[in-house]
Amino acid sequence: MDSRIPSAEEINSMAPQDYKVLENRLRRSAKGQGLRLEKSRARDPRAIGYGTYQLVDNRTNSIASSGLQSGYGLGLDDVARFLFEDRGTTVAPTPVLYGVDLSNNNFGGPSNPNTAQIAPTFAKIQQEGFSWIEFKCSQGGGANAFIDPYYSTAYQWCHANNFPVVAYHFVTTDPAAEQAQCCTSAVGTSGVPIMLDWEEEGGNWANYEAVYNAFIAAGINVRLQYIPQWYWEEQGSPSLAGVTGLVSSSWVSGTGYASVLYPGPTWAGWDSYGGATPVICQFTNSAQVAGMTCDADAFQGTLSQLQTLLGITVTKLNIRDALIASC
Repeated sequence: MDSRIPSAEEINSMAPQDYKVLENRLRRSAKGQGLRLEKSRARDPRAIGYGTYQLVDNRTNSIASSGLQSGYGLGLDDVARFLFEDRGTTVAPTPVLYGVDLSNNNFGGPSNPNTAQIAPTFAKIQQEGFSWIEFKCSQGGGANAFIDPYYSTAYQWCHANNFPVVAYHFVTTDPAAEQAQCCTSAVGTSGVPIMLDWEEEGGNWANYEAVYNAFIAAGINVRLQYIPQWYWEEQGSPSLAGVTGLVSSSWVSGTGYASVLYPGPTWAGWDSYGGATPVICQFTNSAQVAGMTCDADAFQGTLSQLQTLLGITVTKLNIRDALIASC
């Protein structure tokens, strides 16, 4: 085999026969090092990990290198680097988990809601390998208070299926305490992690701070703060020092599967601004998910780290993890 490790771009441009030759050479090299090269058995191109690899230690039957927490996630370039560079250092990329951002608007709007759509849609989202759902629970407060008519059903499905869910409140300029009451009315005492969504109609930074403080005073479990850089700049670029759980927004062009659209860890959406660094990046508003076009987010880390961020515990494998574990 050529001593130079081919790049991902070079591998992706290979003719099918050349790709197979490379795969077979890496498979033989792995065998010579006591490892087994395995390719994901996923048949759905939408599935996270589709078409990727993992390396398994033949002696212990444990994963020696993968790009996803549950296994697989490596390209052939990652495999080659692991086999031919320093074996003392894991070269697999940081795991990436994907989530979706939904509301009543994805199901026909608030008038005459058909909540029966939730279960089959969420099941498909889970089957496609997504790791969490953000769902709108409320907006504004007082006379303008709005509770998403789909939220309760969405939360119940996620809770019953042990699937992480984040409820988000759309911030307006209504009185802060009334917005906290609206959110509480939507989520009750479930303790579900909350994301504040500050964008158009959200007023200035002083208004946002007042809403945030009202939520904290009300004992609401605020874990994420969606503060897109474009709106932050429109509001004078206030300091975000001390902001935790920052969620950014920087969209790629085009539409397609989330795992294909995701531009990687060097994407501008991961850049710090205002003295805070994003923990989640909304990288598209045009992902193809469960037959819908919707927003998609990325989290760089493991499922355990995501759970820590959200302050939740998931004790059962989701469908994707269960399928991979059974392979």
